[in-house]
Amino acid sequence: MLKKDVLAALCGRQLTIDELVTALAGGEPFRESYDMITQLLDTLEAEGIVTKEAAIQKTCRRCGETPTMLPGTCGRCGKTCSYCRGCLMMGRITACTFLYRASPPAAHPAACTWGGSLSDLQQQGADALVTAYRKKRSRQLLWAVCGAGKTEMLFPLIEAVLADQKPVMIATPRRDVVQELEPRIRAAFPEATTAGFYGGKEPHERIASFNIAVATTHQLLRFRDAFPVLIIDEVDAFPFSADAALIRAASQAVDQNGLTVYVTATPSRTLQQEAKRGKLPAVTVGRRYHGADLPVPAFHWAGRWQKRLEKKRLPETLVRFLRKHRDRQVLLFVPETADLEPVREAVAKLLPGIRCTSVYSGEPLRAERVKAFRNKQIDVLVTTTILERGITIENVQTAVLGIEAPIFTETALIQIAGRAGRSPRYPNGDVAFFHFGKTSAAVRAVATIRRLNRESR
Repeated sequence: MLKKDVLAALCGRQLTIDELVTALAGGEPFRESYDMITQLLDTLEAEGIVTKEAAIQKTCRRCGETPTMLPGTCGRCGKTCSYCRGCLMMGRITACTFLYRASPPAAHPAACTWGGSLSDLQQQGADALVTAYRKKRSRQLLWAVCGAGKTEMLFPLIEAVLADQKPVMIATPRRDVVQELEPRIRAAFPEATTAGFYGGKEPHERIASFNIAVATTHQLLRFRDAFPVLIIDEVDAFPFSADAALIRAASQAVDQNGLTVYVTATPSRTLQQEAKRGKLPAVTVGRRYHGADLPVPAFHWAGRWQKRLEKKRLPETLVRFLRKHRDRQVLLFVPETADLEPVREAVAKLLPGIRCTSVYSGEPLRAERVKAFRNKQIDVLVTTTILERGITIENVQTAVLGIEAPIFTETALIQIAGRAGRSPRYPNGDVAFFHFGKTSAAVRAVATIRRLNRESR
């Protein structure tokens, strides 16, 4: 085990000795690796290169939650000990555990090789982000409608940070968004080292080196004072927007003088109010990059669709919609996981020849099925709101069955509608809301989309 391996693993991160051994030792004997890494860490700490602190003090130093007493004696220290339940999914830490960290790595300048060009509105958004970085602001909001080309607007900012030989983090609440963003960022900055971090990766992959990191917001728990710029994409999305520990993790991951950029098409009312009062610098991009309007959803009566589903039948209005778009791909959203298989079976029965599958957050083959949909091997993808954001498919049409369900909030429906019409080749997507009674959330969503189109013109 080499000193440089330990330093590379720790750069910008805060890790326990167990995490380091698991990630670095591979198939080596655990005890021998543990002793070797412990000695290396002691040496690096004495040299002032590595910082060591108790993982649990009054609160957990990783997530900020209040610790809980272990039911018995601690297996590590053999005493009465406390542990943190708030970040248990990242690996257990106790009062006798230490967190080790080192300064973030220096990044080398890397030019953006993306071959496209920004529209005037996109350029205004991109310039505002670079200005916020140059002026050392602490926060900046990029409020851009679905399909405005938010990722491309980030490129000048990323390039500016790399030119200063500093790393940058793009965090997002959803793993699917990480899996879409990472290859796009890597393609745009081929000279930079880009790494993706999300749950389910192998231990050695969790400590990969990077100039640009793309990660789920949960992975921010592993970083402290690491980034001069932290970009939080889809900042209003669950679970980040509802989890105080993740919000604290974001504030800890950016350095003391760093910039946090909030990126979203549907900012929370809190962010909107802060922007309106001048407390949060904001730039708004109210038009899609290809210049076309946002697709306006159409309401369709579905009756007691759940009763029909019990008999493997679908509302006639939905069947007509699927037949109309038989030569196009369709994202079909349903309220609950329990609805997925019955809808898939009904589509297969009523529309033979259509290739249909389903995904949800706990689906083991989720990544494979989404990839197959991207590759046009699937015609209809039945899904929960897990795919309301972060997926871009050319010429896809979207439908929502059962908009009266509480899960379909105004924000969720705007995001779902935003999946359609994103390509300049097919800017006029079809969006359908199938219902057993319109909700105020759905009516507001349609009204908001109409208003955004009107104002952006």
